[in-house]
Order: sequence, then structure tokens, then C-alpha cells
Amino acid sequence: MEIKEELELLLNNFIITKEKDKDSYYKIKSKIKKLREFTTTKLGCDIIINSSLIKLEKIPSVIDNTFKIEDFNSTKDYALFVLVIMFLEDKAKDEQFILSNLTTFISNLLATIPNKELIIDFKDYSTRKSLVDVLKYTIKLGVIKLIDGNDNLFKESIDNEALYENTGISHYIIRQFKDDIFSFKEPSDYLKISNTEDSLSKKRYFTYRSLLFYPSFNYSDFEPDVYNYFINYRNRIINDINYLLDGDLLIYDNIALLTTTEKNSRLTFPNSRKVIHDIILLVNDYIVNEIGNLTLEKFELEQLLIKIHRDNNKYFSKEYREMGDNNFFKMVTTSMEKFKLLKIEDNIYKFSPAIYLIGGKYPDDEKEDNTSFEQLSLGMEE
Repeated sequence: MEIKEELELLLNNFIITKEKDKDSYYKIKSKIKKLREFTTTKLGCDIIINSSLIKLEKIPSVIDNTFKIEDFNSTKDYALFVLVIMFLEDKAKDEQFILSNLTTFISNLLATIPNKELIIDFKDYSTRKSLVDVLKYTIKLGVIKLIDGNDNLFKESIDNEALYENTGISHYIIRQFKDDIFSFKEPSDYLKISNTEDSLSKKRYFTYRSLLFYPSFNYSDFEPDVYNYFINYRNRIINDINYLLDGDLLIYDNIALLTTTEKNSRLTFPNSRKVIHDIILLVNDYIVNEIGNLTLEKFELEQLLIKIHRDNNKYFSKEYREMGDNNFFKMVTTSMEKFKLLKIEDNIYKFSPAIYLIGGKYPDDEKEDNTSFEQLSLGMEE
């Protein structure tokens, strides 16, 4: 029984609710036994399923920005999101509440915390905007519903109200831990939690999570025993990938990554519908064919991106044509970090050898009103 489509749905989505996506819900439910067999054996991750939702508990293998919520722009957004979930803990399914109930709860809760590392002041416009962004994301997940009012108006004035309804799935948003986590001080502390003491299983979980949850990974950076597992079981891993997903495992210069078909959307690069992906392909091509060096200082990369921006500006969308050099630099480097094509250490920008696998450029004879893009495979090999 094939589970390719259902596994992709689990990997592509943070959560799937029956109310918002009934077809996907029942597709996965019909093959839940086979799916669980794979996720528990290979990933060490459980699938939560009940009458309302299905969720694959994605446990990271490393701490980076891969799991970043694209709708959030600051650490305050994440803090507010957790506070919203805490507020909903005592709410019954279908129970309604107004926006001021939430803001009062947050203000009162934070007032009881002696260490004022987090300051939330709803008299501040940026804080109100942050809360609105968080609420919109929470609605998108299906955690709450907007019943009445316009939450955008709250950004303009603290006195504006909106009516919401709790859907009852907030209990399944934050990962549940069996261990005591109150002594944790760093994000990396959470990686030490393991659901098995078996050494071989730990290495298997780490390897498969790195492949399926991340765009690529440098397996030479692994601990020696994990590195040896990956090398020794490489053929079995490739067979699993070919059987379970529409993709192939590529190995290039200590980099491992999955290639997927056009129809798949899980952390895929490039996406032809995103201009930033075209720009990253341009950067890859420039670095490979003009720079020839995978390590650049910040000012060198700044000059390169200014050149790319000006040389290809006519092909970009209006947003990128009019974008200033600083914002363009930040947008490109942040996106490349997300896809593990770039690592920044002390203002030194280190590009992954994976950029040799794919690059792109606008053909020289393209007219100004034609924005077709040519993607190039550069020296691809296993």
C-alpha cells in the first residue's frame, strides 16, 4: 500500500483539520497504520489523530530557522503566540471571547512574572500589530475563528474589539513533553530529549529527520557514529526515499539533499512562483561562475548583490525592483539561510557546496518585457 501522497501531506502541513481540509484528513486516516509504522520507526515521531485533526509531531534534529513561522517577524510574535495558546487552555470548544479578554489575560499574567525580560504594552502600536499578526496566523491554523469585527482596527486603537471562537484544537499546537523542561535554558536543551535509549534508533531518527524536515544537511558535520550510520545505511535510505516519496537522494561534496517532483511543495527549492527563488538562483550562478569562492566577507557579498540587483532589475517584480540595497541583502541572505544554502559566522558568509547543483540566469537575448527564467543544473552528481 503506497503512502506517498499521504506522507507528503503530513510533511507539508503543520496541522490538518477535518473542518478545513476534509479530503486530506480522510486520506491520511485511511492509511494511518502504515504511516505510523514509518514515522515511528524511521523518524521517532508520533502522529496525533482524533475526530478533529491530524498532526505529525515534527521533532527537529538541529536548531536553526528551518521551522521558522513565515508569518512572524520578531521574537515578540512567538511569545504572543504561546500566550494566546495559554489563554485558550481554559476555554471550552466553541466558547467565544472578545479581544480585550485576551489582552487583559496577557497583561495580568506578565505582571506576575518577576523577571521582566518580556515587556508587552498594548498601548504601543507595534505590539498591537504583532498581536494582530499572531491572531491571523492562529486563525489560519484553525485554532480560533473570527466571528465578528475587524481585528485590523485593533492596530489603530486599543479600544477596538473583535469577537472570536475557540475551535478546541489549541491543546495540540504546542508539543507535549514527558520530561521536566523548566530547567532548560537553551533551545539545544530540547534536542537532548529522546524517546529511545537505543543507540541505533537514535542515529536512524537523526538521519531521517535531517533528510525529511530540512532542505539539505552537511553530513560531515555529524557526530562520527551518526556519520557512519548514514554512510553504512545509505542504500537502504535511498530505497526508502524512492519508495515513500517522489524524489531522489543526492549526495554531493558531503551535502545530502532530496530532489522532489514539481507537484511537491514541502520546503522545495526552487519554486517557480517565487521571485526570491529566481534571485537566489542568480546568486548561485554568479558565485559559481564569476566569484569561484564559497566564502565571502560581508562587504564582498553586499557588492555582489548590488551588482545582481542592478544587472537583473528589469526582470524582477515591482517589490524587488524598488527594494533598497539593505533590504535586498537581508531578504536574499535570510532566504538562503532558510534553505541551508548559506551559513553566517562572524560576518563571514559561507555558501553550501549545494549551490553547484543548481543555478539560473536570464538568457542574454531576453527582451525587457519577457521574464522567463532558465534553471541550470551545474555539475550534478551523486
